[in-house]
This record gives sequence, structure tokens and C-alpha cells, in this order.
Amino acid sequence: MQKLKELDKIHAVVEISLAYERLVKDLAPTYKAGLETIYDTFSCLDDLNKIAARLIEETPIEGDDGEEQKELVLEGFLENTHSLRQGNESKSEFYSRFFLFNPKLADKLTLEDKINLTFDLAAVDWQLSQKLSELEAARVKFNVFSADHIIDCINMIWDYDVSVYVKGYLADPEKDKIELRSQLTNIYNGIKELFD
Repeated sequence: MQKLKELDKIHAVVEISLAYERLVKDLAPTYKAGLETIYDTFSCLDDLNKIAARLIEETPIEGDDGEEQKELVLEGFLENTHSLRQGNESKSEFYSRFFLFNPKLADKLTLEDKINLTFDLAAVDWQLSQKLSELEAARVKFNVFSADHIIDCINMIWDYDVSVYVKGYLADPEKDKIELRSQLTNIYNGIKELFD
């Protein structure tokens, strides 16, 4: 087992943005085949961009013009992630620009950050699975997604395969958030103890 790699905030933003792009790319052939409302059908995926943008918004900026600078960072994110996701810009160029805007985006995600992101991302995954269930109930077999991109993103954020716990939580709507929070905390602390 390797040492736990602590993800910084801008890398988490990029991973979430790339998960969004992969999901949209999976839908593209269906759109091109004539189902032009497909992106509206799966509009819950737009919440991924909102989660990424919120992570940028919630990262404090030092200095007198903090709020103004925060708006510029967010505006830059919205304008530039498209070129990153399309492969027109490298990750290192993207990171460099945003570190210049706000060096605090290099801060590592805390345990609480990771847990909150997991719940936010899991909520989008749940909405996606609900939409797929609705389509299946209407006898529409919809099998376009090439992978569990959101679950993969959650695993990237943890640098550990937590999918069994997240899927267990998503499979049982009655399951309490406290249990998943506890499982994730135990994993985080257990890995840190191994290498500290």
C-alpha cells in the first residue's frame, strides 16, 4: 500500500470537472443520434460544476480585495475549465494560473472537506441512478455511461477505493449519513496512522 496522497483543492476541482466531462462525452453519441433533449434529461450532471465552483468560492482569499479576487477566480474557472476538459490546456497550465489567483487553492483537503465532497458527489450519483431507474421503468434501456465516473472521482479525492461504502450508502436510502461519515473517517485515520 502506498502513502496516502493528500489532494489539494484545485486538483479536486479538476477531478470533479473531468468527471463531468466524461459523463457528457458518454451522452454525446445519443445527442448526435437525434435525442437532442438528452442533456436536459440528465441536467443533474450540471450539479458537478456547481460543486467544483463552490469549492473555489469557499476557499478564502487573503488581502483587501478578497471578494473581488474570488469573483475573478470563479469567473476564470467557469471560462477555462472547458478548455481543460477538452484537452486544449494542460493540467499544469491550469493549476499555475489558479495558484496565482489564489495560492490557498493549493491547500490540502481536510477530512471534513473530503466527507462533504463525498456527500455532494454521492447526491449527484443518486440523482443520476434515479433518472436511469425512471427511464428503465418506462422501458427505455439506457446504457451509455462507460464507467462510474462520479464514484471514480470520489475514489480520487480519497486516494483510496471507498466505492463499496459509498455504493452501500446509495443503495439504502434509509441508511444514516453518520454511518458513512464514520466509515470514511476510520479509513482516513487508519491510512494516516500507517504512514505517520
